[in-house]
Amino acid sequence: MQSSDRNGAEQDQPVLDKDPRPVNAGKRPVKELEAALGLLKKHDDTSRFVGLALLKPVLEQELSQLDDKDGGESAEIIQRVWGTIPAKFLDRLLKARSREGRSRDEAENMVGVAVAVLQAFMGLLESPQTDEKFIGRVPVLMSILHSTSPKMRDQIMQIIHCLAMTLEGRSAIFETGPPASNLDQPPLSYMLLTIIHADIMATVPYLQESLHSDDYDTTSSRLVKGYDVISSFIGYLITSMDANDGGDDLSIPMPPDLLLKVQGKITDILNATIEHLRERYDASAPSTRGAISGGPSTAAEASGTMLDDPLTLSQIQTLSLWLANEDNESLRKAAAGIMDVLKTIYQPIEAGHFLATKQFQARCCVLEALSGITQTIEGVEAFLDQDWWITLTEDLKELVGAPSSAGNQEVRGITILNILVIVLHSGATPPPKGQWISGMLKISNELMKSADLQHRWELAVGTCDLVVSLLQRATMDNRHKNQGRATHLLKTVQHLLKNETSLKDEVNRQVREDLENVARDLEALRDNRITEESS
Repeated sequence: MQSSDRNGAEQDQPVLDKDPRPVNAGKRPVKELEAALGLLKKHDDTSRFVGLALLKPVLEQELSQLDDKDGGESAEIIQRVWGTIPAKFLDRLLKARSREGRSRDEAENMVGVAVAVLQAFMGLLESPQTDEKFIGRVPVLMSILHSTSPKMRDQIMQIIHCLAMTLEGRSAIFETGPPASNLDQPPLSYMLLTIIHADIMATVPYLQESLHSDDYDTTSSRLVKGYDVISSFIGYLITSMDANDGGDDLSIPMPPDLLLKVQGKITDILNATIEHLRERYDASAPSTRGAISGGPSTAAEASGTMLDDPLTLSQIQTLSLWLANEDNESLRKAAAGIMDVLKTIYQPIEAGHFLATKQFQARCCVLEALSGITQTIEGVEAFLDQDWWITLTEDLKELVGAPSSAGNQEVRGITILNILVIVLHSGATPPPKGQWISGMLKISNELMKSADLQHRWELAVGTCDLVVSLLQRATMDNRHKNQGRATHLLKTVQHLLKNETSLKDEVNRQVREDLENVARDLEALRDNRITEESS
């Protein structure tokens, strides 16, 4: 290990204490933190390493007491300690290798202490994801990922997983080039994704067999981090592509040939994921377990059973991102085979339930997945077979009754409308059912009369457009049955065009034009019906 940052001279080999003195459990280790701080302030690496070795068990104790509200004093010192540790010193530890005067075990211990301390600080500091000292360690952490022990690899993955949740972290992870020692190697980001691919492909196909084993939680937690890093990569790739199309200076994260290989690896992972979700659902579905072994007896319970496992949400998030943004017809067809699984996950859970937040996130992901799956004939057929139209219409009805201040709800409503439009215009969809038309007419009429309509124009116009499309494709019988509600909607739109002052503003010119088109189409449908009846 090299010496201080000032002169880089070699120091005596530090004494590697693998078992630093224990910290008294249950007490805030302020004295130990102060002692470590004093050693870390010195300018020789030997003292710094001893300070770091003393610090490791202290930080681990602090992590175990995060829920304790009496940690203010130690929290302040922890922040000071973190600020004292030189970044270059951490890099020297992370790059430690066996050489003359240093055994392999000693080198591994240096790396292990540095990784463990970084992981602990990641859990203790506020907003570590944007801390430059963490972000700056990404290249060296990724360079040692493939050569460390499984335990240390998991610790590094936890750090990378946390950093991947921010744009700064994603940039550092996915723009990292090849190791400086060998520029002919692939970028480290490619190596990271390759490691994750190997882990998931070796584990997920056999995961159901170990669902009730003692080590399942550990395995599941590791896989969650892998899926989340892949989701972050997909998000970063989408951002890079959009920026590249727009002429912005944001490079694609790796060469085209490697990018194609990564796309293939992600597809492999998601095909295995679809099979796992199918197997997981079949093992817990009401039809197969409820009457036999006391398993879930309703779809909502089955949904809760799957969402109780954090892995399910991570899998759905990754799958939905790729289905919506990657034009992969084969994968979308495969995903059509789990439409019943997705519908079960989409089922509402009672408000106040401990899984309610997760379930809302899952519903948004399922909608994103549907927007991709319904691009295929097989997806539309599965959508219709599972009666998704009624499910989404009911959800839209509930959403329309919610206050417009719920911004996420409005976005979800637009997403639902877009999916319904895709399905309606598909060649696999027969003339719309009367229930589809009456349901959407009811929603449109309610929305157009809502007090906060001025804040919901996009959703309102979208529902009206869908009503027109439904009526245009409906049978004569269904048009006739719904003519009363359609006439009421036409009168409401005409009244708004005449009296709504906000529609006269330039900012709402497009809304006005869209509503004029709706009124014109509804009038044409009405006049056409009158002509047909008179003839």
